[in-house]
Amino acid sequence: MAEYNKLKSMLLDMQPRTSTDGHANAMDQRRILVDTMFKYIDRNQDGRLSSEELAEISIKEHLENILLECTMQDLLRYDDYNNDGHLTLQELYTAFQVVQLSLADDRRLSVTTVTVGLSAVLSRAIQGTLRPPIIWKRSGIILNFLDLEDINDLAMTGSLYITKVTTIHMGTTPVTHTATARSCPRPTCSR
Repeated sequence: MAEYNKLKSMLLDMQPRTSTDGHANAMDQRRILVDTMFKYIDRNQDGRLSSEELAEISIKEHLENILLECTMQDLLRYDDYNNDGHLTLQELYTAFQVVQLSLADDRRLSVTTVTVGLSAVLSRAIQGTLRPPIIWKRSGIILNFLDLEDINDLAMTGSLYITKVTTIHMGTTPVTHTATARSCPRPTCSR
């Protein structure tokens, strides 16, 4: 995995940097680099990176001399999620962990009123592609991983379900997205 990550870091480092107006965050800058890389490798401009295009860029940039254990083909091997033999821009975003999230201003705070004894579902309002795991916190304690009878993390829907609300549940329960987590381990590359 270290060699594969080194390959991806090297590919990002090879991309020309564009000057930003100072408002772009690290994820926006990463997205711009991945966009630039995709356009550069996609020689026939069909919106898909083929094995031939990856091999061609490897030869053109003399990457085979630099990479000891990984090749450009490893991008196809590990990140072609639909196994069609090509990489799309979305697959490249996933490979390089480009997370795109948005939250409407009117959804930044949501108030839910529940009667004691009833159940409640708290839902996240963050939208976007490649959402990282959702972390539910209450008084600084992460609720997702606690084994409580009355609180269930519905990870697939991004909701928190409280089966029987009591006065202990009163207060603020913020939701946090962490963009650093990646759950799919990668095998090491080999030539």
